[in-house]
Amino acid sequence: MASMIPPSAGSGLDGLPARVALLFVWMTGIAHGLEVHAFDVDTAPVVLAYALAAVAAVAVTLPPRGRLPAAPTAAVVTLGATITVIVLTSPDVSHIVWLFDFASYPIALLIPRGRPLVGGVCLALLIAAGTTWALVSDQTDPSWGRIVSGPLVAGAIGFIWLSTLRRIVGRETSARSDRERAEMLSEAAVAATRAYQDELARVTDESEPVLLDIAGTEYLDEPTQRRIGIVEGRIRDRLRAGDLFHPRVTAAIDAARDGGVRVLLIGGGTIDDEGISDDLADRIVGILELPGLEHVTVRRLPPGRRAAVSAVAGTTGGTVRAAFDHAGRDVGMRPDTSAS
Repeated sequence: MASMIPPSAGSGLDGLPARVALLFVWMTGIAHGLEVHAFDVDTAPVVLAYALAAVAAVAVTLPPRGRLPAAPTAAVVTLGATITVIVLTSPDVSHIVWLFDFASYPIALLIPRGRPLVGGVCLALLIAAGTTWALVSDQTDPSWGRIVSGPLVAGAIGFIWLSTLRRIVGRETSARSDRERAEMLSEAAVAATRAYQDELARVTDESEPVLLDIAGTEYLDEPTQRRIGIVEGRIRDRLRAGDLFHPRVTAAIDAARDGGVRVLLIGGGTIDDEGISDDLADRIVGILELPGLEHVTVRRLPPGRRAAVSAVAGTTGGTVRAAFDHAGRDVGMRPDTSAS
């Protein structure tokens, strides 16, 4: 997988600016730790964990440009595992859960640094460790959702960054001269970094209010759980079906999910701020607002077909199948008489 990106392609993570940014985040973590008295319990292990976090931030931003060498990659993984053990074996995880979040950041950044398999597997292990802790620990704070949200969001951003970089690099590697290729790859890195920052801001705006609510309560009531599900679904939809993005469609999906409808979007896996036309969005919204709707799957079809979007909706009265072109015109819609 990593071979799809030339070694000379930069991700923007191999220099001083990225290192300073990560260390600044690390310093805010120290301030947070002092505020919540994180150093009052198991002082020595906690201090060690903060120190290891700083080393991991430096290791993942080391040169050379492009794919991170094996030695710093192994260091990031080892440091992240050590921090995780320190946090999850602490008698008071709630005061140092920030360290668990931060441990996932350098590991997630291995993904755009050309180590997607290592980063993805390690993030999965972090989530598994957090889940195991939530199941077996006597501590109720933090909740399971709070402890796994850090690795989940970090991993999503890492793969978005990698996907954007690959897509841009793939278009630009056809340049004939070394000078043109170098200039285009530099532009690709800048665009990938900008896309990462924009998507990080979107994900943060979506998830931060919910995460703050989770962190501030010991019990998740049903409305909060529904809200978490809606936000999680919205982020997943953007990652998996960004080419179906439209504000009215997003609002209709949120309303449907809030009412208990199971909604699945399948797209080309790209993030497209242009999204779909208003007319096509209205047709999709019409499917999402069918009376008695129980579940619906909306799929963005490959280019070259007459239909741009297909939908299969299960209602209390049967199954409705629909297909629309880019302009929202019906190119095949019929209700089934069988029960859904």
